[in-house]
Amino acid sequence: MQKQKIIISILTFTMFLILAPGISKTFAFITASPRSSDEGDLELLESDYTQTIACEDPLDATHAHGYENTTVPAEDHSSYMVLHKFRIYLHDDFVDEVDFDTLECSGYDEWISCDGGYSDGFGGTETELVLGDTSSDAVYENYVEWTYGTDDITDKPLIPGKNDYDEDGSIDTTEDDRDMAEYIYFEFEDDDEGTAATTSAVYVQFWSYDRDCGDPDDSACWNEVEEDGETDKHWNNHTYTVETDYICEEIYCEDLDMTPTSLTAEEAEDTIEIVASSEANDGTNWEDADDFAGYKFWANDNTGSLSDGVFTRYSWSPTIMGSNPYTTSSNTAYYKNGTAGDTIYVCAINDDGDCLTPDYVDDYPGNCIAAVTSTPTEITCDYMTMTPSGTLTAPGESYTQDITIATYGTDGNIWENTADWTLTCTSASINPPSPTDTNETVTYIETSHAEEETCCVTATDQDSNWCTAQVCFVRSGGGDGDGDSDGDSDGDSDGDSDGDSDGDSDGDSDGDSDGDSDGDSDGDSDGDSDGDSDGDSDITPPTPGEIEKDVWSYNFTSDETGVTGGYYDSGVLAHNADYLYYTITYTTGDGNSTIIEDDISDRIYGYMSDGATTSSYIYYEPGSFSINIPQCSDPTDTSLGPNPCYLLSDSSNPLEGVELYNLSEGDIVEITYTALVESYLDCDNPTDNICLAEYFENTATAQVIGIGEIEDSKTVTVICPYLLTRNAGDVYIENKLEGNMNIACVAENDFANSDGIILAKEGIATTLAEALNELSSYIKELFYTVKNEWTVALMEATTKSRLARETYNYQTASMVTSDITISNWSDLTAYKNVNNPEENIYYIEGHNLTINGDIIVPEGAHTIIVENGNLKFDAYSSITYADTYFGFNYYTYDDPENLDTTTIPSLGIVVINGDIEINHSVTDLVGVYYVEGGSITSIGERDPIGEQLRIYGSVYGDIDELIAKSNFVGPPELDHGSIVIRYDERVILNTPPGLSEYVDFSSEEVAR
Repeated sequence: MQKQKIIISILTFTMFLILAPGISKTFAFITASPRSSDEGDLELLESDYTQTIACEDPLDATHAHGYENTTVPAEDHSSYMVLHKFRIYLHDDFVDEVDFDTLECSGYDEWISCDGGYSDGFGGTETELVLGDTSSDAVYENYVEWTYGTDDITDKPLIPGKNDYDEDGSIDTTEDDRDMAEYIYFEFEDDDEGTAATTSAVYVQFWSYDRDCGDPDDSACWNEVEEDGETDKHWNNHTYTVETDYICEEIYCEDLDMTPTSLTAEEAEDTIEIVASSEANDGTNWEDADDFAGYKFWANDNTGSLSDGVFTRYSWSPTIMGSNPYTTSSNTAYYKNGTAGDTIYVCAINDDGDCLTPDYVDDYPGNCIAAVTSTPTEITCDYMTMTPSGTLTAPGESYTQDITIATYGTDGNIWENTADWTLTCTSASINPPSPTDTNETVTYIETSHAEEETCCVTATDQDSNWCTAQVCFVRSGGGDGDGDSDGDSDGDSDGDSDGDSDGDSDGDSDGDSDGDSDGDSDGDSDGDSDGDSDGDSDITPPTPGEIEKDVWSYNFTSDETGVTGGYYDSGVLAHNADYLYYTITYTTGDGNSTIIEDDISDRIYGYMSDGATTSSYIYYEPGSFSINIPQCSDPTDTSLGPNPCYLLSDSSNPLEGVELYNLSEGDIVEITYTALVESYLDCDNPTDNICLAEYFENTATAQVIGIGEIEDSKTVTVICPYLLTRNAGDVYIENKLEGNMNIACVAENDFANSDGIILAKEGIATTLAEALNELSSYIKELFYTVKNEWTVALMEATTKSRLARETYNYQTASMVTSDITISNWSDLTAYKNVNNPEENIYYIEGHNLTINGDIIVPEGAHTIIVENGNLKFDAYSSITYADTYFGFNYYTYDDPENLDTTTIPSLGIVVINGDIEINHSVTDLVGVYYVEGGSITSIGERDPIGEQLRIYGSVYGDIDELIAKSNFVGPPELDHGSIVIRYDERVILNTPPGLSEYVDFSSEEVAR
């Protein structure tokens, strides 16, 4: 196996020296003093590095030294330097601390031995390790020396200078490299720390080639050039010291970057692809580290609270499908339903879900978190108020009036900007004479006023012409042209322009303005003012308005309308530790004020289906209150118009009373808040004939002053996790299930736990009702108790002979001597039976098998057998099929009638005398899982929001502990059981080898 080399100090090779594959190259230049054009000029290439290597990795390093020909030749000439030999000197610390058995040197496109190595290229390159050289040529006693071919000058490293080949007066940029370097690779002897230093020298000669001579093979065209005082071959000992200070550190996530790094407001409200990239302290990808546990994505709004946006795995998923925060093993997530101004975060996490930063984990050395804040929506001028406003009558020749203007932005705050002010007449003025502010008080001054003249003052935001306000003044006693001083032009002095002097403008002289002369203003001539012409004054009472209360739990609905995939949700469902999002909508009737109260201001306690109360409760989350109208500064001040506003009876508990003022009919006030669920529902101990659910009823009321009270209520049902089986898979129960519920008792659409047959061992359940207390089936009439032929004990009695048949003459390509971890399917090939490789059985005996990563099952039927060991799924691992049909359906193929079923990927996993351990973060598995002498269990508790387990295939064995640790709860309409087993017909179409020995697939087929 090729040795893994960690490159720490590296330089660029010339075109003549090609580095071994996988080695990257960097270098730095040293600027030398310029020389005359008839002297050779050599510069050093420098690389210094202090390396950090993981303690478990080889303590290896690479040093490189290089030289560049920077000679600028005379006109019509080209410069070349020829390297005959190359030395890398090994300093005393190098000799003391490096394991010389590990030394390797750079060759032509390969690594070679540093002592007696040979490589093609440069006329043939040979290496020699020299120790104890005390000659005058040796700067240090110990070194590695490269000697290049001696056939002729062109077989040696021939390194061009800064030549002007096209003779345009400037140095050409050519494909020729002007530098040369060699490398040594080594490992330290100590496993904790070490220091090693090297320098170098080259045995070199410089030449000038006369291009006008025209024949590079003619020695007369070449002239020796002096360099470093020498024209012949000579040792150039100018060098840099390259040093490695090795410090052993544990691997940790050191840094994290994310894309995008900026977001516009428009992008923030679209689907955004967020990609994280994390790096370990040794420079490797953190996702490749053993301790990598995944990423957490989340987003906050501009108040610092979790935003309404959600993260999903797929860009095409419905807007509301996803979560915030969102945890995944993938470095990519898609953010949807966001708002301009949101800040998006991503961090690498540990197994506990904590961000790997000093703020989240004490004394953590790295900072693996990144964020991007989108540009908020631009705030503009929204509306402007002027006091007074409208049209006023000026009382006399000389008149002054203060005018106050206030302007508000689209964020509801005071809008500060420049305004354009206009005055439409010359007989008045304003002071200051040239105001410019959008929030200012000016004085209107009138010293004379012509008859029939109206004078208007107007202010308009300079950048938003829709944001404007105006007040007009009409001179008292003038301006209407009829001589009666009332301003209406009819001559009767009552100001109503109808000529009858009663002031009501209807022309009937009764003063009620309805034109019927009965004086009651209702227009029906009966005098009772109720408008119905019967004279009994039975006034219709004003309308109180409407109040509507809505609630939803994010984990249970695909959108806020309550419609999921064409179904209406089965009530409002929630689970323990869930968040409930409440909305109270009040539509105003005749009253202009009201008080909204919600009984969640105190805890709301739950009750069971039999009416018994529980100790569980839901409660208001402090700080989550929001309302769509501003808070009142003075609710009695209507000078700015009928602007709705609110006051709180108790600011620390706003739902004790929200007082609304200045309402107009049809105004809509929306109040939102969040509640939390604190459930003590005993999911592990169901009571016969009692639905394993709690009900919480929550009521909001509106006290409409002078009218009465209106209310609306909503009920939330808190349920336990539940097991689902789909695609007509039958369920066999040998031991009474613990911690599962019959979902049909809360689902209005009659969803059931299973769409197959429920079978139970004789004595576990004697009646249909008893069996269905914990599981429900669509096929209610098909409930059976089965006798001992189905018991695990009987199955285990025949296991020895089955296993013997499957492993007969079994020999693996690689002996199983320790626990095994696989990260891709190809890792299993070493455990296939070499005596029957076509059978696709992979057998591991006496040791544990761990699956770490995303395993893709290729075409064909395959079976993994683990005997006397455990099968473990690490965090965020998965198994999927190569044909992309995750939940298999025979009819999804283009031509199912001519389908070659032997190419369909299928998988069976058999564990004998061991357990299947599934990490709580694992969400998707495929295959048939069969366990004898053990159980299927969960490593850690599954989160109630993001960690549903979906198995596409079949499960045979004890899964009680897996159920007990599965807390995910979601809507039955979306098959969001805590565990969903979706039976897969591919195991019938292409049965995994030997699996029929364990599972009766003819019965499976009949059951469908």
